Amino acid sequence: MLPIFSAYEPNVQRAWHIRADERVYALNPSYENSLNIFIPLHGAHVDAPKLIPIDFEPHTIHSRLHDIVLRRCFEVGMKEELIRTHEENEQHKRLVDINRQRRESIRQQQQEKQLSIAQHMVNNNDLVSRIDWRHLSNIVYAYDICCVKTYLEQRINMFADNISQEEQLMKNYGMLPMILTISLTSFLRSLPAFQSLSRSNQAFLCKNNIRRLIFVNLHELNQSCFSEPWQVAAYISIAKFICGSELYKQFAHIEKLAEKLMIADPIITRLWIIVLFFSTPLFSYYAPKSTIIRVKNNLSFITIQNTYISLLWKYLLYRHGPMESIRIFSNLIQIFLNMLRVGIDIHTRLRMEKHLVSIDETLDELVQLDIKTDS
Repeated sequence: MLPIFSAYEPNVQRAWHIRADERVYALNPSYENSLNIFIPLHGAHVDAPKLIPIDFEPHTIHSRLHDIVLRRCFEVGMKEELIRTHEENEQHKRLVDINRQRRESIRQQQQEKQLSIAQHMVNNNDLVSRIDWRHLSNIVYAYDICCVKTYLEQRINMFADNISQEEQLMKNYGMLPMILTISLTSFLRSLPAFQSLSRSNQAFLCKNNIRRLIFVNLHELNQSCFSEPWQVAAYISIAKFICGSELYKQFAHIEKLAEKLMIADPIITRLWIIVLFFSTPLFSYYAPKSTIIRVKNNLSFITIQNTYISLLWKYLLYRHGPMESIRIFSNLIQIFLNMLRVGIDIHTRLRMEKHLVSIDETLDELVQLDIKTDS
């Protein structure tokens, strides 16, 4: 046990304590203008320590005490670098005070920022009454029935046997993007808001936006569906074949980033997919010979999108509060922009590589609608 010494300064009511050994020596000032320090003599009885009176002078008391403390610390083997001088202690105290003031200043700034952001936010009691819980429930149910169920049924047909040979992979490399497109299209077309649009506007959304959402929808399906190890291996092999070695590195990086940053809440992700779907458009590529689909009544897209984004934001505020909602929403935007960039590169590769052109043409056919009759 380290040495303990105690000193008491009567006028300032301050005490110093240093551990000497298993015995503790208390200091008791006997004189008004003296500092009493008990130092045990070798061989002396513990109850009879020798008293060394020191005249009390305010300008010298700290240095005298410090000298005694240092001498005794060195005698018991303490390292010199572990002992601070009085000046070092004062410097340390100043640094502690500066850091405390800095933390307090930062805390006040953060509180002011939170107040400025949240001053117009509604409270949770209002949110509970204003959130359309039935609408949220219908969205989750529709995704499970139309998207998840379709994906699992198609995946069973695709992965009927453990795919391990290269020939089997080559036969099935085009099935995965087709299954992802079919399942996502089934969900989005089931939405009442989509069915309320004219046929031309429905065709516009399907042609321009569904393929841009395959990546983010794949992330949600991976979160919702269990996969066997051999299915994961087959999925990776197919993704490498479609993306190529360099593009697959970006693809895998975005997948890991999404798992890290995107919150695992199916309501949030599925609402986010709907919000993105009703855009004008996310990204467009028109072949030179294709017929450009024009938007009729663009205001209907904006109205529908505002409805879903308001529902998403109210749900975020209710579940996570203002500041956390901002962080979650920022992550959603960041991840989607990265997914969109990689998705556009994949789309370009499908159009440019001869052995992948058939996949690109098939996906285009899957997202097209017959618009001969306009409702």
